[in-house]
Amino acid sequence: MTESKPDSLYNLRKLIDYIGDNEETIKEMVGIFLKSAHDLSGQMMEACIANDLENVSKAAHKLKPSLDIFGIDDLALPIKQIEQSYKNNESCDSVFVIVRNLNKRLIEVMDQMRKDYQL
Repeated sequence: MTESKPDSLYNLRKLIDYIGDNEETIKEMVGIFLKSAHDLSGQMMEACIANDLENVSKAAHKLKPSLDIFGIDDLALPIKQIEQSYKNNESCDSVFVIVRNLNKRLIEVMDQMRKDYQL
């Protein structure tokens, strides 16, 4: 499954450009992404609930390049908004909805990846 399906929530074109099209390597990278994305999205939620916008922003900053390389383009704008929220001196209340919606969509993407790669 080296190429993404037309209805896929992600696109591995950039990943394949970087690492090649070896199925086992791709599956390994998907597994690493699933763990790190799960951890970082949880950190964003926890930090937001704790009203710690600096750490919300830091977690978003760490997650952003992975979303890009895995071609999860519909999360590019929300992750950028979350990342910049600390610099823009926003409140966690105003960012919480964006974080929650991003996490909801990320779960859908990760579920599809788990299914596609039997992880």
